[in-house]
Order: sequence, then C-alpha cells, then structure tokens
Amino acid sequence: MRPTSTAASVDTQHLAGDELAKLGVSQSALSQTIRQLETRLGVRLLTRTTRSVSPTEAGERLLRTVGPRFEEIDAELAAVAELREKPAGTLRITATEYAIEAILIPKLAKLLREHPDIKVEMIVDYGLTNIVAL
Repeated sequence: MRPTSTAASVDTQHLAGDELAKLGVSQSALSQTIRQLETRLGVRLLTRTTRSVSPTEAGERLLRTVGPRFEEIDAELAAVAELREKPAGTLRITATEYAIEAILIPKLAKLLREHPDIKVEMIVDYGLTNIVAL
C-alpha cells in the first residue's frame, strides 16, 4: 500500500469497517501506513483521540493538493486495465495463396471487424518455414 494514497483516503471522520474493506486494508495497517508517512514527512497529518481522527493543518493541505490527483490516477489505471480486456497486436501468418484467399481472409474478416486493434500480416509461401528459428 502506498502511504500517500492511503492518506488521501482519510477524511475528517473515522473510517468505518466497511469503508476500510473497500480500501482493502485493516485499521491497523492504515494506522501504520499513516504513521510511516508522518515519519517520512516529519509532520503530523492526523490528530488522533480515542473517539475521533481528524486531519491537522498539514493533513488538510495534503488532502486538498494530492487527493484529486489520486482520482486522476485511479481513472487512468482503470483506462489502462481496459486495454488488457481488448485483443491487440500483430498476427503473422505464413500460408499458401489458396489457404489465405479461401480460408483465412473469410474467417479473419469478422474477427478484424470486432477487434480493430489486431493487425494481420499474411505471407504467401509454398515452402516449409521454421517459424521458431525466425
């Protein structure tokens, strides 16, 4: 867990168990991470009492300036994650002219319409090619 992203998730109210579950952290892990960040920065970010946790002036400043950037990072990470769900890349096929025209082109046409990020290179070759050695 990155200390700065954890700090950005803390607001003026004490986090409830279900909110921590959304973050995927335990209360003790969150507290330890915040303490590590405070040690690294040399300032207290949170005022802790037995009943509440609230940001200090430094904590509020950090939340104001850094917090929105984590929303941008989360959005960009989600956009990048979508790329793994889409097939993409180059497919190289070596085959005879008949195989390419009669079989591959008709079959690949639908695939290429559905997945425009796939590029196909077809090479007509009547000899045997060792594709492992290429």
